Amino acid sequence: MSDLSVIHHDPDSEDAAFIHESPDSSDARFRVGESSELWLCIDLPRLSVEALNTDRTRPSVVVQEKAVRVEVLACNRVAEAGGIRSGMSLEAALSLQQELDIYERDPGAEQRKLDRLADWSLGFSDRVALYGDHSVVIAIWGSLRFFGGLSSLHRKVVAGLDELGFEHEVAIAASPRAAFWLALESTGRIIQDPRQLASALHDLPVSRVARDERHLGRMQRSGIRTLGDLMRLPRDGVARRFGASTLQVLDLALARRSEAVSRYKPAESFLGERTFYLPTRDLGLVRPAARALLEDLGRYLAGRQMAARLFHCDLMKDSQDLIRIEVGCRYPAYKADQMMLLLEEHLSRLQLETDVTSIALSCVDIQPLDSQQAELFPERMSTVRSCSGLLDQLEARLGPGVLKQLSVCQDYRPEKASLDTVSRAWCGIPDLPPRPFFLLENPEPLDIHEGRPCWHGPLDRLTPVERIEQGWWDGCDIRRDYCVAENPEGSRLWIYHDRVFRGWFLHGLFA
Repeated sequence: MSDLSVIHHDPDSEDAAFIHESPDSSDARFRVGESSELWLCIDLPRLSVEALNTDRTRPSVVVQEKAVRVEVLACNRVAEAGGIRSGMSLEAALSLQQELDIYERDPGAEQRKLDRLADWSLGFSDRVALYGDHSVVIAIWGSLRFFGGLSSLHRKVVAGLDELGFEHEVAIAASPRAAFWLALESTGRIIQDPRQLASALHDLPVSRVARDERHLGRMQRSGIRTLGDLMRLPRDGVARRFGASTLQVLDLALARRSEAVSRYKPAESFLGERTFYLPTRDLGLVRPAARALLEDLGRYLAGRQMAARLFHCDLMKDSQDLIRIEVGCRYPAYKADQMMLLLEEHLSRLQLETDVTSIALSCVDIQPLDSQQAELFPERMSTVRSCSGLLDQLEARLGPGVLKQLSVCQDYRPEKASLDTVSRAWCGIPDLPPRPFFLLENPEPLDIHEGRPCWHGPLDRLTPVERIEQGWWDGCDIRRDYCVAENPEGSRLWIYHDRVFRGWFLHGLFA
């Protein structure tokens, strides 16, 4: 029975509880009372097959050794349509479909896939827990208002799972165990009222509360086939014949007792890997794998409310790095489309001369998302983001260190007020009096006519004087009075009067 593994019980103790009743608050746990919470369970019935990224168009099975035979642990829909079922011997499966793809179970791959689902689930609630071998439960009561109610949240979860490509079952109940059991039965039910749990669980097999095959056999020989049969019996009689732990598990499912589940903790850093069916040099196969990894990264970042500044994409052969692509973002990114746009600039220039067997993605620099007040007129922030995205694309296309930007220095002298850097950080322009972006390398002396400086005609001053006296300590002492001026043709200039040499000079032009 595949579900027995989720019940943790000491077989040497008849009355031992399946789960701790008083969790340690320091162990990142949370509790739920009778009707204080609502739980959504996502079950992945074909996780063992999906974790291996098998070809969905071919019949595939995952096998494991059990006793003296090899049996089918899970199969995909194509194999199931051919009559193959879980628990069947491999010989029987091959007699039904000779062209069967056979894989060994990979618990590590299953765990990574389940972790990705948990990362994604954090987008709906901060209280997520792994439950059993292939399920996740989410405490959703506090999220209902944000997502527009239970029906709306349920639709978003189901639509998101469909988009992720998971074959899934979803159920909602007032206890995590009930939601889990209903999801295993593929009922898709939503039970909000704890008082309706007894009728909802009535027809479920009694194996749900059995701790092993021997315990299940004792109940079945007594004529108990369903949970409804068990619930009709006196509690003291059940405890005496089948152990108090049987009632404890049932009470957890009926939300009569509090259940403690361990909160899921996302990894501190992201590392994902995809293996190709065959070694390849085709970038057309690399791109979908890279996008899938970036979507996993996006879900990881969204769940943690983080954004990436730098990530690495490694193309490997037999676990050995062949090519490393480094992608940086001036404005931290958390959406897969944005990150794929930058990675594509690198892939478009790449030529594979050696076969690759896998691709790995690691995020090495993440930071919390900026929590900013929404602006009434958001044009400024969108402009900054679009400029940052354009610069990231240019740098990805031209190469690192090619693009430079002006950084402001703590110096009022125009010639020394900025310098070019290769920093990825987007920096705005400080609040200063009007200054042009274009400065003459050597200021140009201006003619004076009737006491007024001239440049293609007499100039009219438009702004008050900005006096700059600085540089006596480094031998570049200046004493100037700057202002913005305009000539008869409408050209705007940045001119100054030199208080040392007593003349007017043109220093910059406004566009």
